[in-house]
Amino acid sequence: MAQYTPHYGLHQWEPEDSFLREDFNQDLARIDTALEEKAEVVIGSYTGNGYIKTIELGFRPKFVCIPSRNVYGTMLADGGTNAQLAITDTGFTVTYQSTSGIHSNEANAVYYYLALR
Repeated sequence: MAQYTPHYGLHQWEPEDSFLREDFNQDLARIDTALEEKAEVVIGSYTGNGYIKTIELGFRPKFVCIPSRNVYGTMLADGGTNAQLAITDTGFTVTYQSTSGIHSNEANAVYYYLALR
């Protein structure tokens, strides 16, 4: 009798098992659902302009992280608020302002980001 994988419940047939097309279709539907639910990581960079800059990703990110040249950076989850970073429907906007000395849009500085789709 077939065993099942622990995470997605996919069939693991034994040599003596008989199987049906429905078994394969069921497994493929589970795989399709699991892939749709996985977060996609997008990594990129931009050069700051010292004012406000919009980074277009083509989707609304669930999370954005911009490491800084010092120990700290800035990050924001969708629905949160941050003076330097705002999530938009098509990417995110960075603003040159900081009370802590941490910047995410200093003119001519290169920044790297990680965004989750």
